[in-house]
Amino acid sequence: MSSNIINLLWESFLETILMVGVSGGLGAAIGIPLGVFVALHKDSMIAKWLMGLSLLGISLPTFFIGILLILVFSVWLGWLPSYGRGEIVAFGKWTTGLLTADGLKHIILPAATLAIFQIALVMRLVRSEMLETLRSDFIRFAHARGIPKSKIFYKHALKNTLLPVITITGLQLG
Repeated sequence: MSSNIINLLWESFLETILMVGVSGGLGAAIGIPLGVFVALHKDSMIAKWLMGLSLLGISLPTFFIGILLILVFSVWLGWLPSYGRGEIVAFGKWTTGLLTADGLKHIILPAATLAIFQIALVMRLVRSEMLETLRSDFIRFAHARGIPKSKIFYKHALKNTLLPVITITGLQLG
């Protein structure tokens, strides 16, 4: 193989890893708190609305979500660029746009497109696992011992909820 081809593949690989990291990070950072909120307030109108939106996030194809985001934020509002990498900074053979304002603007739409599915999936998974964990015996015993609800929810229940969430998220990143 020519060294030019190897360099192009390497650059594309690094950009792919960057995109996966940003979208996966957004998926976890937004999906986990939303999933906990929806589990703890399952009968509220906001929780039902969020679950409806998550159903859309899982059901709509990613390419369609991307087209809609480009239409709204690039064409109609003109806030974000619809293509390209923007201004980049080189560190040896590695180049990134995350360290420049223009590069950040260019990564928002693709990362959001990929993250919407991740957010919906993680939110629904955290909700179902959290509800199952909250029905466990050790949670009932913690309530009986008089441990504050916030400590039960965030220290005990969330810790046990995150194991399957991390597993599924890791599989999705592939």
